[in-house]
Order: sequence, then C-alpha cells, then structure tokens
Amino acid sequence: FPLSDGEGTGSVKLGEGVRTLGSRVFFDCINLTRMQIPASITTIGDQAIGYKTEGNSTVKQKGYLIYGYAGTAGEQYAAENGIAFEIMGIIDPFSGDCGSNATWAFDEAAGLLTISGTGPMTSYETSAEVPWEDRWADIAQFVFPAGITFIDPAVYSWTDIDGYWVDAANQHYSSDSCGVLFNKDKTTLIAAPGNLYGAYAVPETVETIEELAFSDSNLSEILLPDSLEVIGEGAFMNCHNLDEIVVPYRVYSIGARAFSTGGLGGFIRVDEDNLNFSNDSYGVLFNKDKTILLQAPSGLTGSYTVPGTVKIIDAYSFFALLHMTE
Repeated sequence: FPLSDGEGTGSVKLGEGVRTLGSRVFFDCINLTRMQIPASITTIGDQAIGYKTEGNSTVKQKGYLIYGYAGTAGEQYAAENGIAFEIMGIIDPFSGDCGSNATWAFDEAAGLLTISGTGPMTSYETSAEVPWEDRWADIAQFVFPAGITFIDPAVYSWTDIDGYWVDAANQHYSSDSCGVLFNKDKTTLIAAPGNLYGAYAVPETVETIEELAFSDSNLSEILLPDSLEVIGEGAFMNCHNLDEIVVPYRVYSIGARAFSTGGLGGFIRVDEDNLNFSNDSYGVLFNKDKTILLQAPSGLTGSYTVPGTVKIIDAYSFFALLHMTE
C-alpha cells in the first residue's frame, strides 16, 4: 500500500528480498529525502520515489538522494527520473546470498552453480525470482553442501540441467549417480535433470514422485518401481520422447496432468493388480472401474469412443491430442 500524505521522515532503507516497488508507493512522503534500494528490487513503478504534489501538479522533490548498487533497478530509476544516485558498491554477477546463512557462486567456465553454507535457502515464487535468474541459460549443474536444510522448488524448476549433486553428509537431501535429486532416504524423488537421455530406472526405495519431477525430460524410457505409491501433478508432463509408462500396482494417487502433452505414443499402462487405476486397449488411463477417464496418451490418433461406463471425464484428459480426429 502507498505510504503517502506526508508519512515517512528522513531516510528509508528497504530490506533485501523486496522485489517490486509499486507506482507512487512513496508519493507525497515530503519528509522523506533519502532512500536505500537493495539489489533484489528489479521493478520500480512510475513516480514510486521522489515525487510530491505541488498545487495541482506533480513535481520532483528537491534534494532527493537514492543509494544503491551499480547496474540495478535503483540506479536506472534514478537516471530516468533525474534523481541523484550514490553508488554503494558493485554487485558481483557470479555470487551472492540465497538464504540467511547460505550463499551461491557460479563458475561460468564449468557451468557449475555451487550453494554453500547452512540452514534453509530462501523461498522463491518462480525460477525468475532466484538471484542467478540471468544465468539460467549457462547453468548445467547444481552442487548442494551438507548443511543445507531446505531447497526451494524454484531452484529445480528450471529443467535444462545436467545434474543435481548433494554432499553425502547432508541429512535432508541426496542424489544418485545420474544427478537426480531425492530426499535423504530416497523415498521421494524430487527432480530429475532434463538433460538425461535413454533409460532411467527409478530406485526401488521411491514411494513418491513429486510434481513436475520429470517434466520436459529427454528420457525415452522411465522404469517405475513396485514401491511407488504417489505420482505428483504434472510429474511426466511434456516428456516427448517417452513412448510408454507403466503404473505399478501400489500406486493409489496420480496428480492432475501427470502424463499430459507427452510423447506416450503407445500406452499409459497400469499393472493389472493395481486396485485404483486401469487402462484400456488404447492406453487411456481410468480409475479402476472405468467410471472416471483420467488421461489419454498424447499419441492417440484417429477416432476414440469413450467407454459407456464413464461418468466423469477429468480436466485436461484430452488436452493437446494433436492427431485425434474424432
């Protein structure tokens, strides 16, 4: 909400982590003459800082000073609005903070982003919010130390990655020889790097595959273990090289669009002993008694007749079936 009508005195230091200043957020704060803007801010709205009402007009405040870092949104705003700017320092584009006690450093030559420190990493809303956002295209691998206790999903939501590597002493996370990210005891598969090719066998310890874990994967075969019970939302979304997936007999939960817009030219096949799901001869996924149609494989072609037992067709069940005619 705007701080206006004379509120605010002297100077304000905005904390790291703030990302946006809305338009006129400090408008008419006539006693405010100095503002320190952190490097985390990437968007500053019109007349957000250093403006006031004078009569029937909007004018710039005299003697206003913005403190900040070179090359940031604060410096750009000051230049565009003719406001004095004092440089506090230069931001290192290859390193920075990503938690109260966690830092990141990027080795451009190796394409390696290394997390250091202890405790949780910062929570980010999307991959565009992470402090290395402008380096995504260059990052090939992540390394996580023993002391990190929380890795935000935004960190592994970027799929064009070769591997996630976790220190063996970490008590919260682990990785395998393919660079796939798991919880410590490998009962939950968190994220598979998108740049895996060929076949991959999910470990027999895994009970849950988290949402989007294999999204945009280049794998042509994924073998699911009998231990598996939960498949998260969008877990195999956009797996265009995947011709078939076999749902094991213990699986009792499959999230929405788990197999949406993938290759899956042949089948979504369900183990016949599964008590919760089934498939038909076209590889379409249903609940056990075929009263709910859950997902059609993206490779379905020509015409298809929905079985007479079906009472509900789930959302997105026939999404992006480009080769169906009827």
